[in-house]
Amino acid sequence: MTVTVTIFSWLLLCPVWNAFLTKTALGRFINAHISHTLNLLVAHILFWAIAVPQVATNGVSYVVSYKQSLELNANAANGRIQTGRFGSGAFPMVFIVTVIATILWFKHMWEWNHPEVEEEEDNKDEGSTTA
Repeated sequence: MTVTVTIFSWLLLCPVWNAFLTKTALGRFINAHISHTLNLLVAHILFWAIAVPQVATNGVSYVVSYKQSLELNANAANGRIQTGRFGSGAFPMVFIVTVIATILWFKHMWEWNHPEVEEEEDNKDEGSTTA
């Protein structure tokens, strides 16, 4: 937590970053929704750093039996099954988290750019009088 606060404090001292956060619409959105932005950032870092390389290295095979899965992963580190139906589940779980974080970020961006307009009721119909 302290490292995050320190990094953000340093970034706010940078005039270019400060101008971005205060003058642009995207910067104001990031300022207003920092939790959703950090959630999106961390989810994508996990997806591209863990899930994609794992699938690129080992592939995904959900239609094999347990014995076939053991044969396919015979050279895996510590004899673990990396991916597939009997695997670690890193790719599907991180993929789901990334999709949800992305959907939430764009949903909040849409709501931030298109606020709901509240309709005011006419007080004339209620029979209010001023004396």
